[in-house]
Amino acid sequence: MSPPKDWTHNWHLGVFWHIHWTVCGGGGVLHPMGQRRAEHQERCWSLIFHRRILWFSWYLLLKNFRELFICRIVPYFESHVATYPDNQPDAFDTGIFLVRHCRQLDDIAKNIGVKPLSDFGFKDDQDAQKLIWHESSEGIRTVEVLVAKMSDGTTPSDLMTDLVRLRDYLRKAQAKGIRFCLIIRAGLDKFISPVEMDNRKGRFW
Repeated sequence: MSPPKDWTHNWHLGVFWHIHWTVCGGGGVLHPMGQRRAEHQERCWSLIFHRRILWFSWYLLLKNFRELFICRIVPYFESHVATYPDNQPDAFDTGIFLVRHCRQLDDIAKNIGVKPLSDFGFKDDQDAQKLIWHESSEGIRTVEVLVAKMSDGTTPSDLMTDLVRLRDYLRKAQAKGIRFCLIIRAGLDKFISPVEMDNRKGRFW
């Protein structure tokens, strides 16, 4: 296919034919017409396809790499708090905003006279650290005070969600007399290795 004779008088057509010649070898710029042109176009589409695969792979890599730097404060219990279907790990799926606002929450708790959230953690038996278990009622008292104090309409909704879910799960633990502590998890934990859970002394839900 050859460009129209008047393509120089229309810059839209000029751009089109320039791209066509450069990328796909149109007009015989990169090769003569015929079989070589078909082969070149095939290589062209193959290159485009592989470039898209490469860009998509980089996107996934960077996305997962970024998630490695996301930390969450989650409750950790001496034993299972609930069984299916009541064991939905709501408090385990959140906690990002507890990390981001931890100092602020601790200051509020200290000013009110209750134990700060950080006093309930953050040792991890996976790091060979000795866990210190706390009564769930103590955690509930702290979280309830924080929820009441921050229910003024100015608190970020995500932070309130983290607090409410933590409070609700601590209430489940209290009903069964199960103690808890808080630990910090890196990443979003879309999957937890069964080997890790077998080696742990506590449970997340």
